[in-house]
This record gives sequence, C-alpha cells and structure tokens, in this order.
Amino acid sequence: MKTSTPLLNERPSYRQHRRQFAWQILAPVLLSTLVLVVLGVWAGVATFRGDGDVGRWAALATIWLLILPMVLGILVLVLLIGATYLLIRARQAIPPLAARVQFLSHRLRRAVQRGADITVKPILYLEEIGAGARAFLKPRKDRTE
Repeated sequence: MKTSTPLLNERPSYRQHRRQFAWQILAPVLLSTLVLVVLGVWAGVATFRGDGDVGRWAALATIWLLILPMVLGILVLVLLIGATYLLIRARQAIPPLAARVQFLSHRLRRAVQRGADITVKPILYLEEIGAGARAFLKPRKDRTE
C-alpha cells in the first residue's frame, strides 16, 4: 500500500512560505534598493545640472556619511558609561566578608602547600643521599692520574 504525498510545491505550507518570502523578504529588499537608486540618480541630476550647488551637496553627503559613525560612537559611549556605573555599584555591593574569604583561601592554600612539602620531603631526602653517595663513589678523573 503506497500512500501518495503531494509534491513539495503543491503543499499549502510551501505555498504560504513562498508568499511570505515574496512579501516579507523580497519586496522590502527590492523596494529599498529601488529607493536608494532613485535617490542616487536624483542627487546626481540635482548636483550636476546648471544651477546645482555642488558644495551644498558635498556637505550634505558628508553629513549623511558621518551620521552612522556618530550614532555608533554615542552608543559605545553610553555602553561604557553604563558598564562603569554597574562596576561601581557592584564594587560597593561586595560585602566586606569578601576580604575575609580571600584571606581564608590564601591561608588554606599555604596549608595545602605546606602539607604537600611535608609529604615529599622524605623522598627528596633519600634522593639527596643517593646523589651524594653516587658522587662520592664515582671515580674522578683528577684522582686517577
């Protein structure tokens, strides 16, 4: 028993997806592209016809080019001010017990280090004795002459 499934492009969900793609993605992109092209052509025609003021259009273009970096700079400045404010507030909010906890952690670290040194000390002592014995028993070249 074979069940027949409709082709992909015959499914209602696919048709709805195609319509949404056309109206929600393709149409706005094409419309904004068309508007930018029309504005560019209009600016060129207005600038280079007989009574066009090139200096005014250059200043206007410069303003439009600087708007985005200025807005981004202001946004970064606001973020830095906010981060500084939050850092100051967090620093004030840290309880005085944090210093005590840090002191205790350093004390614990020193105790662990001391314990590790105590456990290794006998092995190092035996290694020292062995190295001294090998050095003592090893014939030296200046003695053999």
